[in-house]
Amino acid sequence: MPFLNKKLKVEAVLFDLDGTLIDSAPIYYQIIDIVFERLGVPPVSRKTLQEAMDDGDYEIAINKLAKLHEEKPGDADVLNMLGYGYRQIGNFDQARGYYLQALAADPDHRGANAYMGELYLETGELAKAEERLAVLDKECWLGCDEFTELKESIAKYKTENNIQ
Repeated sequence: MPFLNKKLKVEAVLFDLDGTLIDSAPIYYQIIDIVFERLGVPPVSRKTLQEAMDDGDYEIAINKLAKLHEEKPGDADVLNMLGYGYRQIGNFDQARGYYLQALAADPDHRGANAYMGELYLETGELAKAEERLAVLDKECWLGCDEFTELKESIAKYKTENNIQ
């Protein structure tokens, strides 16, 4: 493969978190498995999660994470994942509650700050999303994906809503 010996200049990076361009579900399974392993809980069947994700059924993951939450209350990772699941099904109040609990447990939690920022954009609370971005800016002083992605989401929100 001669093309592997050539240096290529990267001009763009594409993120596809919802799986519309590439199958991004496996990374979500890995994240859930890592959290479960860390907490000493057996991983969820990939087939079960794949079917749930394909069907847009976040309820299965929410139910499994809720059991973890009972076993490990106050775990910021579990709370963050619960918030994410509820946000994906449009239950913003539940999502907000879990994100706030995650941030109470770990105010600098990158995932919870980023996802809370996304929730704020989805509910039209731009100033609060920018507050989450400021927290990530301090936490990610060398840069991080969570900061970059939330910053891009805020820019897109402003463009779509004609805000300067």
